[in-house]
Amino acid sequence: CPLTSDPESESAQKIGRYPYSGSTSGDTVVNAVGGHGFRWGGGTGFDVSIFGYPTNLSGGQSMWACWGSSQTGWNGLYKFNHITGCDFGGGSSGGPWLDEYSNTTGLGYVRSVTSNGPADNSYLRGPYFDSRVNDLFVAANKDW
Repeated sequence: CPLTSDPESESAQKIGRYPYSGSTSGDTVVNAVGGHGFRWGGGTGFDVSIFGYPTNLSGGQSMWACWGSSQTGWNGLYKFNHITGCDFGGGSSGGPWLDEYSNTTGLGYVRSVTSNGPADNSYLRGPYFDSRVNDLFVAANKDW
């Protein structure tokens, strides 16, 4: 979904960067409670913790996690992150792929997000965050 300045929009709800209406200080949610870091570049093979709400597991009502090592995949000319063994179906799209995730803090560095996979849930794919993604991140941050 496109970025918008409407805090009720789907994109605003996904990124959690809008002021929390109950905050007397005007803090954003991430400044009030913390948030994941962001990483781009590097290889596609990294130890990853993936989170999502797949509808094939608990009807999408509970968050599920999967751990493993990502690999490089290709879809035509496009490089992407690829992992097998998660069995995440529909509903898990947009869930973070965290590098250096800490069970203690619940935080890590977002290096990809779940994008898609086949109907048999045999693997997941997520976009490779290259310098263009970082450029977009930097440009968007200038608006805050």
